Amino acid sequence: MKKKAVVHSNDPYRPQLTLTMSGRVDPFAEIKPEHVIIRGYVGEPLRRRVTVVPARNNPFAITGVETKHGDNIKIAWKAKETPRGKAYLVDVENIRTEKGRYYDTLYLMTDSDLRPRIPIQVRGSIAVKPAAKTTGPPKAQ
Repeated sequence: MKKKAVVHSNDPYRPQLTLTMSGRVDPFAEIKPEHVIIRGYVGEPLRRRVTVVPARNNPFAITGVETKHGDNIKIAWKAKETPRGKAYLVDVENIRTEKGRYYDTLYLMTDSDLRPRIPIQVRGSIAVKPAAKTTGPPKAQ
């Protein structure tokens, strides 16, 4: 990471000074996807999966999952062993039964003091399935 900031002063010889800060930022976890987008039609099963892999240098366990609203989604999660260590699979399922859009946030509760709660945004867009057009022989007149 590299960031710059400009400092203004009343020094006549150096009225402006650019400061540069750089450093390595280690990710807390690999989260894919970072946001959940659920699109589809009313009555269809709509699910998305989020995979969370803790960083090797900062292992943590997911101890629970909460939602901000929870009225349009259902959450299930489980741990899984991988060659990179423990990973967590979080399934987000649409339970909305009518058309419309919704927004929610799910919170992954962890045993880490660094990040006891990891937020993940959820967006849903549910539509009515268009009626199938029927084509048949032309009507006789």
